[in-house]
Amino acid sequence: MKMIFLDMDGTLLNRKGKISRRNKDAIAHLQNKGVKVVIATGRHYADARVRLVEAGISCPVISLNGADIRLENGRPLWKQTLRKKDVRHMVTSAAELQAYLEIYCEDHIYSTFDGKKHLDAEIDMLSTRRPEVSRRELEERCRQQFLQARVKQIGSFDEILPEKEVYKILFFTFDNKKKVDFLSCIKGLQRVSVSSSATYNVEVNEIQCHKGFGLQKMADFYQIPVRHTVAVGDHCNDLPMFQAAGYSVAMGNAEEIVKTGADYVTVTNEQDGVAEAIYHLWPR
Repeated sequence: MKMIFLDMDGTLLNRKGKISRRNKDAIAHLQNKGVKVVIATGRHYADARVRLVEAGISCPVISLNGADIRLENGRPLWKQTLRKKDVRHMVTSAAELQAYLEIYCEDHIYSTFDGKKHLDAEIDMLSTRRPEVSRRELEERCRQQFLQARVKQIGSFDEILPEKEVYKILFFTFDNKKKVDFLSCIKGLQRVSVSSSATYNVEVNEIQCHKGFGLQKMADFYQIPVRHTVAVGDHCNDLPMFQAAGYSVAMGNAEEIVKTGADYVTVTNEQDGVAEAIYHLWPR
């Protein structure tokens, strides 16, 4: 195997959003062997880069589920935006559902002040109706969302939509009915690709933008046959990458559907599952 593609959330990153020393050392082990390491994430490129710089890792990045693909030096290899009329439809749908939405553009991840209020209201509702649900856990999940690099809150999406190109839409809710209703609202959009990187979200890109597409693009650029690639991930948005790669690794904390589709299951992200998988495939 000559190339490995690593998801970030729930895979390379721990619950604190950090890359552990053991995972960092395992990546260095691969790079020293001449194996090309590539990040494949739903995160904004700027946010992914912050995590990599903190860990001292330099590598190409497939960000926004394949809508923004960049080489190690940051030079764009591929970019693809959503149609403006589709973006407007999703913004209107989220507003009608009183749900939180993020719009991913070149410069920032935009959300609205009302969106944060909707999340706070959902946490209050869940805490009242389902005492077994940890309020602290929900609040921490919100906090992690707002800790992304380049997040900017605005009064209304109307402030940016006329001129901004949108690469990804993220719908985030703790209310499963809202999630189901949003999926129903966008069912008729024919030029979008719908995925999820966590229980509480829906991610929407232009139809050909997914991690499998990004893997193929990157492998073609480096002239590495896809049969010599490895993909590592934990959630549904990693499945296209699994289908494209020559070999796939699911995290121990992955959803069952992801484990079922994998060639190998490693330990969890909290147990440095990426490092365990790397040393399993490329022994020291």
